[in-house]
Amino acid sequence: MPSTLPQPTLPTTQRLLGRQPPSLAVGDRLELSRRNIFILPTATGLGFALLLLLLLLGAINYNNNLVFALTFLLAGVGVMAMLQTWRNLAGLRLELATAAPVQCGQPARFTLSVRADGMRTGLALDSDGGAPVWFDVPAEAPARVHLDLPTRHRGWLRPGRIRLFTRYPLGLFHCWTHVSLSARTWVWPAPADTGGTPPQAGRRPSEDGTQGRGQDDFRGFRTYHPGDSLRLVDWKAYAREQGLQVKEFGGDRSVEYWLDFSALAEPDTEARLRRLARWVLELERDQQRYGLRLPGTEVPLGRGPDQRERCLQALALFGVRD
Repeated sequence: MPSTLPQPTLPTTQRLLGRQPPSLAVGDRLELSRRNIFILPTATGLGFALLLLLLLLGAINYNNNLVFALTFLLAGVGVMAMLQTWRNLAGLRLELATAAPVQCGQPARFTLSVRADGMRTGLALDSDGGAPVWFDVPAEAPARVHLDLPTRHRGWLRPGRIRLFTRYPLGLFHCWTHVSLSARTWVWPAPADTGGTPPQAGRRPSEDGTQGRGQDDFRGFRTYHPGDSLRLVDWKAYAREQGLQVKEFGGDRSVEYWLDFSALAEPDTEARLRRLARWVLELERDQQRYGLRLPGTEVPLGRGPDQRERCLQALALFGVRD
């Protein structure tokens, strides 16, 4: 009968490096356990071990009981430090919150909520070799840790794999774990420095009739409401301590704007998207009605925070494959 050859086994280090880290999605909870926590001595820990070896050799050579006692005492301290370093990560519970969209060039902030049964200190979090974020976990409340990731291009941004580690309490051991964050946010193009004047698509009848809010005739003043354009504030009246008054205009028609990608003259796609992003921000600031036309995508006319988000998301994901 043909003999069965034994299957080759991978080295321990290769198996550890090839192990998939646990995944953490938005709203889920991940608890760290011995299956996903690793620990190794640091350079300081290796030096400490070498010192113990030299002390042991000296105690054996000179048959000195005091040196024996000192060696075993320091060895016990090292073992307790290793256990405490491991317990500093064991049992941590992680939760991931959603990240807000940002413009290209600004850091995207992902927030982790870290809980523990008791107080934990000397913890750190980093991603892709960036600067670590150090934090402590109180005994009775979760710690909210903010991880800021750079944004170098528009589109989807995924944090990927992060590292949570500690060297507490003596720095003799490095204990760490990797977590894959299953989250993403979109990054919209950085607005152009100067956007010019967006083209008017025409005028529409005012929703309030012939004396509704429009762009034609000055009607008077009214009390300021949150969200009103600062361009319409009567700053002279405010300086006279008469409160915030906003200029109100009437008319039977208001201006509408269609922001058309194909109508721009810039040869570069990214330059067009940056100009459109500038117009979206300016029109939303002035509370105008506007729509967006991109090849294969159209955002209907509207205004308000939802309209702004729809247009910026369309610009962010234009031509980007998920």
